[in-house]
Amino acid sequence: MTILSFPMISSAQTSNSQVTSNSNMTIEPVNPKFGDTINASVKNIYRNLNEVEISWYVDGVLKKEGIGMTSFSFDLSKNYQAVTVKAKINLATSIDEVEKTVQPRDLDIIFEPQSYTPYFYKGSPLYAKNGTVKIIALPSIFIDDQKISDSNLTYTWMKNGIVDGNASGRGKNTYIFSGNGISDDTDIDLTVQDDNKKITAERITSLSPANSKILMYEDSPLYGILFNKALTGVVDIGSKEEMGIIAFPFNFDVSTPDSSDLTITWSINGKNYSTSGRKNAIVLRQAETSGSGSSNINMSIENNARIFQFGNFSFTLKYEK
Repeated sequence: MTILSFPMISSAQTSNSQVTSNSNMTIEPVNPKFGDTINASVKNIYRNLNEVEISWYVDGVLKKEGIGMTSFSFDLSKNYQAVTVKAKINLATSIDEVEKTVQPRDLDIIFEPQSYTPYFYKGSPLYAKNGTVKIIALPSIFIDDQKISDSNLTYTWMKNGIVDGNASGRGKNTYIFSGNGISDDTDIDLTVQDDNKKITAERITSLSPANSKILMYEDSPLYGILFNKALTGVVDIGSKEEMGIIAFPFNFDVSTPDSSDLTITWSINGKNYSTSGRKNAIVLRQAETSGSGSSNINMSIENNARIFQFGNFSFTLKYEK
């Protein structure tokens, strides 16, 4: 399970309090998230504020003041609490006060590609060409510092710019899709809204598929599968009588490495070789004749259920009798 957190687009929840007809406040970014730096600025349509005293408050606490201080920056906390920023503008004949409340929110996404990885594999499975991905949205959206339940939000999922109506709706925070294997990237847009559509969070993500590949390891009768060293190039077994080899299909949408959906073909020196037992494993034995030599070992895998998932792997086996 992969949790990924990206920069996001979301609507800030703001409210104005005693805004005069002549002064206004701008908050940037418009769509702040937890931990963002907020840049606030004020303008007056009639007065040059560079000549007047301006005081800035955050949650009622004076943070900064001075002549011509038309802008102010501060960091949002990394929790859900809303923050109120206020500017007090001394115009000599009157005092303008303008304030806005900023409610941060965030939207995390979990990606769960359905491709195969071996047990105890430290990495995460990758989205494979022509493969399937399960996406789970985890929004953190608040009203008055109260988190809205994921099931009470409406999710609109778009794939490559087209709304998926069947997958969208209230409480539908999970999306499953399969790539076509032809286009390189798949763009997924997600919009999350409350029931009144006053608060919006968006996520735009582009997924690039990985090519299928095969990795081979020695299958030792004493130590088991030696995952610490993949076989590559030239493999020298010296004078050992035999060597067990097992192959694993990475970035194939199957549940097991010898799935019935996979067509696995082994060849030795260009001639097909039939295996007994697991079709992704082979035992190579030295010939009875003495002397040294080498053999070219090749394996190919095709996923019959996903035509764009296939791979080929070969190496040279050296031996000495």
